[in-house]
This record gives sequence, C-alpha cells and structure tokens, in this order.
Amino acid sequence: LSGINERSGMNYLTLYYSAEDFRALLDRLQMYGVKKTGWVKRHNYQLLFVRDPDGNFVELIGPPEI
Repeated sequence: LSGINERSGMNYLTLYYSAEDFRALLDRLQMYGVKKTGWVKRHNYQLLFVRDPDGNFVELIGPPEI
C-alpha cells in the first residue's frame, strides 16, 4: 500500500502535542528506529508523518520549534 486512499476504513490518525511532549516523542521515535514518511515545518506548527505497524498513517502535530 502506498497512499492514504488505497483501502477503505480507518487509515489516518492525527495527534496534537505540546512542545515538551513533542520533543520526547521525537526522541522516542528515533530510539525505536521509526521511519518518518514526511515532515513539514511551518511558521505556526510542524507535522510529522509516520506509519503504524498496520500501515495506517499517523500525523503528529507539534509547535513550530522545539
């Protein structure tokens, strides 16, 4: 599966984090070798995209700078 529209059902989840929690999340993702599928930084926020073991997209939203 390559894209978000490849199958029916729940395949996308969004989670919002505070600066402290987002920093800890990034450290944990690196520690466990979770690969990023995308990372977007904007003036007011940043988005990090990963996939869970079932292939679902997970969008992690945090503050612009940590």
